[in-house]
Amino acid sequence: MDILFLGTAAAEGYPGAFCECRSCLKAKREGGRSLRKRSSILIDRELLIDVPPDLYWSSISHGVRLTSLRSLLVTHSHADHFCPQLLEYRGPGFSFTQIPMLTLLGDRAIMPLVEGAFAVGSARLRLRPVKPYRQYVAAGHRIVPIPANHKTDIMGETALNYIIERGRRAILYASDTGLYCSEVLDHLMKRRFDAVVVECTMGRRSSEHHMNYEKVLAFRQWAEGAGVIKEGGRFIATHFAHDGCGTYPEVSAILRPHGIAVAYDGLLVRI
Repeated sequence: MDILFLGTAAAEGYPGAFCECRSCLKAKREGGRSLRKRSSILIDRELLIDVPPDLYWSSISHGVRLTSLRSLLVTHSHADHFCPQLLEYRGPGFSFTQIPMLTLLGDRAIMPLVEGAFAVGSARLRLRPVKPYRQYVAAGHRIVPIPANHKTDIMGETALNYIIERGRRAILYASDTGLYCSEVLDHLMKRRFDAVVVECTMGRRSSEHHMNYEKVLAFRQWAEGAGVIKEGGRFIATHFAHDGCGTYPEVSAILRPHGIAVAYDGLLVRI
């Protein structure tokens, strides 16, 4: 399985568009891996997780053919993760290419956001509501949603993270979320992952519904102790906010000594 990081920032991007704090100015000076678009990943070139506002530029920057997408997993309704209006451009008048049907999987509460934005059928889009702990098939991958520890603004919505499997390979995508509840941890203990991708939004700050350095380190320690990560498996941090996390070299200096890789836009991981 291939994991391509299309973006690795939190909601406002890194640097923030309307911010000139120390971290934002330093990121501009450093450039390269310290410049981050809003978070999204692409698995095996066909399975996309989240539709951030930066998706178009991410596809251009990293050589991604969005016409090849077959399935889309949505974590939750926050605008930095889910910009459904972009999917309208798959339809007539915008696209003159024969593209495959795209299946959108996510919590039932987000579906009206898509249906209210444009004519779903004309954009060759199929909506499929999912429930936690049930298994689905998407673009040849086995998908199991799990509840995230994250609040949204839509009544009744459950923010989701995802277990993705293909053949004998398995990935956990854990963003946006704080530390998991015992029910989720019990479920994860039944799994073995080749890669765990976990958010590190807050850095040195704290939040109940996001991870910071301390929580990421604690989650890695739990995962190793519980045997959740396979021998040689990867543990990768993503989704960095400028008000708590430093630039790429600074975050790397904190996390790498603990065996945690720091994702950057364009990083390709093969497992």
